[in-house]
Amino acid sequence: MFLEAGTLMKVTCDAPEASPVNEAIFDLRFAGKSLIFNTTVMGSLASTQAVIASSSVGDHELICTVSLGPVTKNVKKTVNVFALPKPILQVGSSEAVVGQKVNITCGAEGSASPGFKMQIMDTAK
Repeated sequence: MFLEAGTLMKVTCDAPEASPVNEAIFDLRFAGKSLIFNTTVMGSLASTQAVIASSSVGDHELICTVSLGPVTKNVKKTVNVFALPKPILQVGSSEAVVGQKVNITCGAEGSASPGFKMQIMDTAK
């Protein structure tokens, strides 16, 4: 699973085989912290939903634990939190004149990449 840093993602954990379904007890954790979640029961399915977010880039664990009486089961998923560098756009001059070159450079903050350059010329006469 992938999550962009600073954004929200809805996660769901289902317990389709829990019986009696209304006695299933859930616990959701993300990056070592308990989540606030909402549990619903529809027919024979118990389900819980929460929203996760992180500003810390890297792999974080999402854990769903379901308990029913003495039996406890859990599922773990790794969530890769990533951050895209801020794009930087530079235009060579503030005016574009017919027949003259306009240099446009696009790069990214903190990126070792040279970016790319584009030349646009109006060739219609």
